[in-house]
Amino acid sequence: MKCQTNRFTEFLRNKKYSEQTIRLYLNELEKIDIVDFKSAKDLDVFINSTVNNAKNQGLTKSHIDSLRAGLHQLFLMSFGITIKEYRSQNNSKDFIELLLDDFFNYSTNFKSQTISTAMAEKSHIRTFLNYIGFDASYDFSQMKIEDIIDFINTCYTSLKESTKGAGFTT
Repeated sequence: MKCQTNRFTEFLRNKKYSEQTIRLYLNELEKIDIVDFKSAKDLDVFINSTVNNAKNQGLTKSHIDSLRAGLHQLFLMSFGITIKEYRSQNNSKDFIELLLDDFFNYSTNFKSQTISTAMAEKSHIRTFLNYIGFDASYDFSQMKIEDIIDFINTCYTSLKESTKGAGFTT
């Protein structure tokens, strides 16, 4: 990021960002190891994993929001398109999303859950699958109870015990 700092600062100044906002974004981005991404997809994946890691580390919402905003501006500077536009143009669903869509249909059609309940369960499952690094080749037989306990203790630290149990029974 060091070689991009001046370029990023000028980019934000040209977009009429305040010096305070520029310093805030730079401060957040300097905490992570950013390389020069050659593809928009690689930077998009990096942004998602970085923001998810920040959430899992318990950073405050304001830090996460600043980090996300800074990364989104870095994406715009690097590829000339907003990340939102990029994602809408490249809306191919990954394996997890396809699996979760099937789960959602099962929950609403077969189990007769309300849409809001099924969406909440889908969100819990997505968080868990991302936490364990799930992909099409993942072997659930290797999972241990400690993996599940670590997930609950890491991702649901701010929830009441009863809420942790209800969320994980999904």
